[in-house]
Amino acid sequence: MGRVIQNESWQWLGVDFGDGLLRYPSPLFQSIALLVNFLILLFIFNQKPKPGTLLASYLMMNGGFRLVTELFREPDTQIGFLIGHLTLGQILSVGVMGVGVCTLGFSLKFNKST
Repeated sequence: MGRVIQNESWQWLGVDFGDGLLRYPSPLFQSIALLVNFLILLFIFNQKPKPGTLLASYLMMNGGFRLVTELFREPDTQIGFLIGHLTLGQILSVGVMGVGVCTLGFSLKFNKST
C-alpha cells in the first residue's frame, strides 16, 4: 500500500509541504459533507416538516459533519489542542449541534398545533 501512495499518480490526494508527508484535502472532505447535508435537507424539505425543523436539522447535521471533518485537519499552530485532543473547530461544532437540539426542542414545543 505504501508503494502505491508514493506513486506520482496519487499526489492529488494530498499536498507535500516539503517534509515528505501528504496532508489530507480537508476542504474537499468538507465540501462533500456539505453536499450530503444539502441532499438530506432537500429530502426533509420535501416531506413538509414543521416550522423550525429544517433549521434545527441543518444545525445538527452541519455540526456533526463539521466535527467529523475536523478530524482530518491539523489544528491551528497558534491555538493547537484545547481540551485533550479536541481543537477549537470541534468544540464549536459541538456547540452548533447543541443549538440545533435546542432549536428542535423549541420548535416542537411551540408548534404542537400544526
